[in-house]
Amino acid sequence: MAEQETRRNLVLAGLEPLIITPDSVFVNIGERTNVTGSRKFLRLIKEEKYEEALSIAKEQVEGGAQIIDINMDEGMLDGEYAMTKFLNLIAAEPDISRVPIMIDSSKWDIIEAGLKVVQGKSVVNSISLKEGEEQFIHHAKLIKRYGAAAIIMAFDETGQADNYDRRVEICQRSYDILVDKVGFPPQDIIFDLNIFPVATGMEEHRLNALDFFRGTKWVRENLPHAHISGGVSNVSFSFRGNDTVREAMHSVFLYHAIKNGMTMGIVNPEMLTIYDDIPKDLLEHVEDVILNRRDDATERLLDFAENVKGDVKSNEKAIQEWRSGTVQERITHSLVKGVDAFIELDVEEARQAATKPIEVIEINLMTGMNVVGDLFGSGKMFLPQVVKSARVMKKAVAYLLPYIEASKRPPAPKGGVKDAKHWETANRANYGLLKEHAKKMRNQPTDAEKRLWQELSGKQLENYKFRRQHIIGDYIADFICLKENVIVEVDGLIHQLPENQVSDAQRTAWLNSEGYQVIRFSNEEVLFDMEKVLSKIHSALTAPPPGARGAGKILMATVKGDVHDIGKNIVSVVLACNNYEIVDLGVMVPPEKIIAAAIEHEVDIIGLSGLITPSLDEMVYLAKELDKRGMKIPVMIGGATTSRAHTAVKIAPQYRETVIHVNDASRAVTVAGSLLNKDKKIYASDIRAEYDAFRETFLNRSRDKNFLTIEQARKNKLQLDWDNFTPVKPNIIGEQVIEVELDVLVPYIDWTPFFRTWELFGKYPAILTDEVVGEQATSVFADAQEMLAVILKEKKLTAKGIYGIFPANQINDDDIELYQAPPAPEGGAIQIEEKQTWETASPALYDVLKERAKEMRNKPTEAEKMLWNVLSNKGIENLKFRRQHVIGEYIVDFVCLERRLVIEVDGGIHDTAEQKEHDEYRTDWLESKGFKVVRYTNRQVLSDINNTIESIRKELNTNLEVPPSGVRGLFLTLRQQSQKTKGAPNIALADFIAPKDSGKIDYMGAFCVTTGFGVDEWAAEFEKDLDDYNSIMVKALADRFAEAFAEYLHEKVRKEVWGYSADEALSTEDMIAETYKGIRPAPGYPACPDHLEKPTIWKLLNVEKEIGVTLTESMAMWPASSVSGYYFGNPESKYFGLGKIKEDQVIDYAKRRSISTDMATKWLNPNIAD
Repeated sequence: MAEQETRRNLVLAGLEPLIITPDSVFVNIGERTNVTGSRKFLRLIKEEKYEEALSIAKEQVEGGAQIIDINMDEGMLDGEYAMTKFLNLIAAEPDISRVPIMIDSSKWDIIEAGLKVVQGKSVVNSISLKEGEEQFIHHAKLIKRYGAAAIIMAFDETGQADNYDRRVEICQRSYDILVDKVGFPPQDIIFDLNIFPVATGMEEHRLNALDFFRGTKWVRENLPHAHISGGVSNVSFSFRGNDTVREAMHSVFLYHAIKNGMTMGIVNPEMLTIYDDIPKDLLEHVEDVILNRRDDATERLLDFAENVKGDVKSNEKAIQEWRSGTVQERITHSLVKGVDAFIELDVEEARQAATKPIEVIEINLMTGMNVVGDLFGSGKMFLPQVVKSARVMKKAVAYLLPYIEASKRPPAPKGGVKDAKHWETANRANYGLLKEHAKKMRNQPTDAEKRLWQELSGKQLENYKFRRQHIIGDYIADFICLKENVIVEVDGLIHQLPENQVSDAQRTAWLNSEGYQVIRFSNEEVLFDMEKVLSKIHSALTAPPPGARGAGKILMATVKGDVHDIGKNIVSVVLACNNYEIVDLGVMVPPEKIIAAAIEHEVDIIGLSGLITPSLDEMVYLAKELDKRGMKIPVMIGGATTSRAHTAVKIAPQYRETVIHVNDASRAVTVAGSLLNKDKKIYASDIRAEYDAFRETFLNRSRDKNFLTIEQARKNKLQLDWDNFTPVKPNIIGEQVIEVELDVLVPYIDWTPFFRTWELFGKYPAILTDEVVGEQATSVFADAQEMLAVILKEKKLTAKGIYGIFPANQINDDDIELYQAPPAPEGGAIQIEEKQTWETASPALYDVLKERAKEMRNKPTEAEKMLWNVLSNKGIENLKFRRQHVIGEYIVDFVCLERRLVIEVDGGIHDTAEQKEHDEYRTDWLESKGFKVVRYTNRQVLSDINNTIESIRKELNTNLEVPPSGVRGLFLTLRQQSQKTKGAPNIALADFIAPKDSGKIDYMGAFCVTTGFGVDEWAAEFEKDLDDYNSIMVKALADRFAEAFAEYLHEKVRKEVWGYSADEALSTEDMIAETYKGIRPAPGYPACPDHLEKPTIWKLLNVEKEIGVTLTESMAMWPASSVSGYYFGNPESKYFGLGKIKEDQVIDYAKRRSISTDMATKWLNPNIAD
């Protein structure tokens, strides 16, 4: 067996690379641009309708083909001409040419014609040993010279490999020839092991599929880096005409082939079904054949196939079955399955049968949603399904709303009177009298009525139209909004008389029976608290129809300064599905707005969400404010940064009412129900007791922990061997803006957190086949891929970032000072001698200076020659020097760019006054650019070279500090203070940067990337269409792209920009597992929880101006789909958690940051030990 080594990935390319790693999904090869497989394509090529033929190629790429197979083998075609012309046309179509090409022909001349013009790295399909070893080697060498990969057919001089042993024999021989004799890259070898039909009735064909699987497994285990391909449709050839069976056979074959190592293949997506969706009886019959599990497998499948023949899409039959149920069964089915195709039709049928339209919501829709809630609560339904159910529910309610609104207005009685715009329900017998009395009342309003009319007239209140002294039946209402059937009464003292209170109650009861909502205010309330009056009126106007309030009303808000709302939105949807009315205030909601809205809408529960740690303090503050105002509304706490511990220890003690932490959407439903049911007082008491006990235990545990003082912790810092450490100098120093095409980022996406967003827990890709959540994970993943395709095709999102690497040193133990990168002169940087170093040469004089420098190098003085003998070849401190080097408009004798030290060796001419003045001016200019200049005379060098060398060495070891004007930024880090086990250090991020007194200039980087612009607008479009599912999906994918961008950029920095890991060859899985060298921690995360470091990054990189990402007052990034952080390149750097810190470090930190201790405490509060 061949010795295993680090996996080499197959890399193909059109305009974009296709990197096939062990973690890659199956690569689908489009086959419709093949004249032997598509009659339409053949006709178009024969008629030379190449533009139409291109559309077929484009459709394949848009349909998900990652490689397109092009074949021009037809007797009546000039194959070489057709192949060349078509490939040239493809090259001009970036939508097609972005994917790699497979040049497919049985004729070598056609293949080579294609190889000569194809762009990128293609695949040849195919070569084999059929014509002997010599021809095979000749073709392989040519393919290698053209830089292509190759399909190798399992075929030799004696014929095709038609069993396991022959496959092994031919593949081993072919591989050995290619690798050992041709030097062909093994990762560019793709074996086609021949897929033959099964269930043909011939005994020798029974093992065709099984032998393919075994051969595939053998190749992957014994021929390092090689890949497997094949044409899958061949396996079902015996069942032509029965698509149901063929689709199942293709899916089963692929499932087992991929498990055994098949990498790619020609598959028609329309002839596939999802493996898990295959009916169990059909799956059993097909697998019996494919895996040769029974002697009578073929006969059984043939018999079974007769029963499903013609049932091309069993979905139609399934639809017919559920559509034959009752209207309630149909509505429930639509809600449970998330199907909205028939919901309006069924809701209309239910409306026709109901007494009132509202009953369709209260009875039919809520019956269905109760089933959804029960299934979700019992774990038989998952979050993505619930969100889809909510989408159906919203569409149903939207359809019913116009009918509900119309039903709220009572019908005009006989004698009803109409004006030009509105009709009034006045009693005809009394109408004349009532009309006159109403007119008199309008002309003689009370002061309170006059004041309120000033606020309500002219649609001043949220554009609602009001009328005053309006006749309804036998009554005159003070004010009415006919659209919402809301009546406002303003009562004087007379209404406090017992007889008037009775008549007012009777009047209100009658108006309520006619569908009106009546709210009453005293004259004093209107005159002295107008804001409260208007708030109550607005609340009445926006209240749901009578009877539609449901289980309760819940206010949801992401707290002040925080922009993240995916989790909040998901919880809102799930609660709404369980008959709760949701008042969603959105993101960045200040506490006063939350409190005002809670009062205005008379909510039963307040739900608070937050992702970043400053949001925790906002929640604590809000709890205090709620308590201060004597409010009695329970609070649910949720979000990524929240926890039961923080809720119990920090938030709950601030509020006398119930505060409870809710960690997922399903628990939110249970908690909300418990907070509002008849036993809510018992539940609230139990929660308080539980949190009190938890808090006491937590605080006792914290008190028992031992901590060091900050000075002791610094003495126990991480000790690195700086004497023997040489920092890797970045290839590019300074900041750079970067824009990346989204499809480049797709391979870097970590899908596991995506599933966590939907509360589906498991590691990707294993989650797709998980026994519990696999079906839902597969479904939501398919939806994600569909939206991903739209994002890429329509460029819905953009990836923009900025990053920079800067010289740096650790100072004062815990801080990191960043220095100005050497400035590029006007006109830009010019490269000299080495690609990795740029010089500040004046562009206008550069050619002249370069020639002059060359002359000086060729004619050195004796002193220069002697000194160069020592300086060259890194003779001092292993540092590199250059001679006669151009900086600006000057040529310096010698320079060490790493230490920015210039050495000048002066002859007698430098003693003249004029020359001294020039030298002084030149030195000032060089020092202003961050260089230190030392001068020696020819005599000093020639007479005492040893002292000269020692002097230079001393300057090199002291010339480490950049002048103050060169300081770009200062990062403050925090140090672990908990008592460690013996020998374990108390770490701070600053420990990974060389101290200033080490004599080394180190480097550190920072970055910010975003894929969030346009997300909110696109999500809003879905929300407008009542589609929460896709609204959440958009945001979830944008977040994944942002993280992928951060991963991609970090790799680029490691390998190219900084270059300290240039030979790195990690898979996506390796990167997600953080097996790379160096780290990229982010402010707000365990190693550096201080969000106040973000403004330093923003100032350092000019983030807002360059890429538009802003910071809120709580230091959340907007757009939300953004990532920022640091780059550390030290091989000893690692991720760690700061843990709890003590007050002495908080005070020290406040001094270093020049802020008050109270301010420092606010920002570091979650990490301060109690």
